[in-house]
Amino acid sequence: MKFSDFKSSLDQNTKTEPFSEQYSEKSKTLELILDITKSLNRTLILEDVLTLVLNNAILLTNSDRGFIVLKNSREKLDFAIGLNSKGNPLAEKDFQVSTTVVDEVFHTGLASFIEEAQSDTNYDISKSILLLNLQTILCAPLIIGDKKIGVIYLDSKSLNKIKIKEITYAFEILAGQAAIAIQNAQAFKKQIDANKELNEARIVAEKSSKFKSSLMKNMSHEFRTPMIGILGLGEILRESLSAQDDVLLLDRIMEDSNRLLTTLSKILDLSDIETCTIQLKSEVIEVGKVIGDIAFSSAHAAEEKLLEFIVDIKNDFFLKFDKSYFHQLVESLVENAIKYTSRGQIKITTEVVDGKGIIKVSDTGIGISQEHYETIFEAFRQASEGFERSYDGCGLGLTLVKRIVDLAGGSISVESKVGVGSTFILTFPDLEPSENFSQKHRYQGKVSNPRLYRIPNVLLVGGNRLNLVTFQTFLQNKAVLEIALTPKTALRLASKNIFNLILIDVNPGESAASIELMKELKGLNKDNEIPIVAVIRAELESELATLKNEGFSDCLLKPFKKNQLIDTIKNNFHTPLKP
Repeated sequence: MKFSDFKSSLDQNTKTEPFSEQYSEKSKTLELILDITKSLNRTLILEDVLTLVLNNAILLTNSDRGFIVLKNSREKLDFAIGLNSKGNPLAEKDFQVSTTVVDEVFHTGLASFIEEAQSDTNYDISKSILLLNLQTILCAPLIIGDKKIGVIYLDSKSLNKIKIKEITYAFEILAGQAAIAIQNAQAFKKQIDANKELNEARIVAEKSSKFKSSLMKNMSHEFRTPMIGILGLGEILRESLSAQDDVLLLDRIMEDSNRLLTTLSKILDLSDIETCTIQLKSEVIEVGKVIGDIAFSSAHAAEEKLLEFIVDIKNDFFLKFDKSYFHQLVESLVENAIKYTSRGQIKITTEVVDGKGIIKVSDTGIGISQEHYETIFEAFRQASEGFERSYDGCGLGLTLVKRIVDLAGGSISVESKVGVGSTFILTFPDLEPSENFSQKHRYQGKVSNPRLYRIPNVLLVGGNRLNLVTFQTFLQNKAVLEIALTPKTALRLASKNIFNLILIDVNPGESAASIELMKELKGLNKDNEIPIVAVIRAELESELATLKNEGFSDCLLKPFKKNQLIDTIKNNFHTPLKP
């Protein structure tokens, strides 16, 4: 009987026989069922629900023991729980019942009540009933609508008067309420198990990812260290070669070695990000200046492909992030733009829109089809892949860009058309207030002449013959180098020409004179302050702090490698703007 049917009959009796004994018994039964239902509603733990249902069913019917069996995925009944009249658990081996009764109830969906089971003429006595010496059996299906989920079974070796309607009604109603509670608990358990499986799968995936990243990192280090040595020796060898064919061969070796080193560096960076071992600095970044540095370092590559290079600083802005990683993410976009563009232009634009900092890197290259918009940000993926791939690279550049942008709290999107070009858009919502910072290095307006960024004018003051040859060799095709052997010559050249950077070779015992010359050079052009770098021997490293405190922009220690000189110029280079 359903709970609603039982309550309706009780309401009907209230109208006809409000004070009858039958009404009183039914009322007590209703209260008991309500109390049991409240208890069931307090938990979603399947074991607790099954225990509550079976305990109350045994007490309600005064049975010796009880069992609940539930349907499995194969539509068969499995043992779920067993209890005796004292509430003690019964093992599955104790599940010796009248299976005939259980199977019939489950398949018909109708409850069965047997009193005096040993001699009940209305029921076909099975062997199990005789062998188990059972007298009383109550068995009801657990049904929700048309869905059968199991059976609740009770029995007793003593003779109980179970054919009293209140008991059978109550037992059927309890079975109906139990079915709802059990199904809810099963659904909850299924969700918990699914979450547990997902969590375990996530842990396995994370371990696998960390192992992969750790392996990549170790292998990268093992390859990277000797590769740096190869490149260094290659630079030395190049200076001693005279035959043009030998120089070309060495240049090819150096080019491929640099490509391999770049790949290894990207793998190492990606490994650091994925294993969360990356160490980020919190620095205020002047975006316009960083873009100027990148334009300077990248313009030569664009010029070799006869590409126009444009920097349009509509609005400069400030970010708080790691400067080197920010430099890397913008530089990667510029390198990509140059790589995939054979004619036309590269353009970097910055602006502030609705309080958000926007950086756009545009090109007139091959473009990207919309179906590849997401793929290009995945590790080791390119828009063209496999044997049809037209461009070199391991497919990590944009992956690193995406990861770094995420770390910076920004976002990246792409707009592209195949055969027309692409625009990568970086958006940063959290900007630093610009009024708190100096305006002297702020870029304003549109830089229409890319050559302002391509070849800087550098003045070198002092130095012996060997040092001068080193500077000239290292800066070939990188800068226009003017040399002043004396302070007087330096002041004369600086008063007549606009230099983007000045290098002063500081000899031992000449620190004071070099500081004085630096201040005189700065005094020549106060409106556009030119970075001045001190070049000193390593043994004079103790004087670094003094030189910087007096006004030098930076210091370069001798002996230095070519890349160290180039990096020093890149880090301090600033293009004066036309009035």
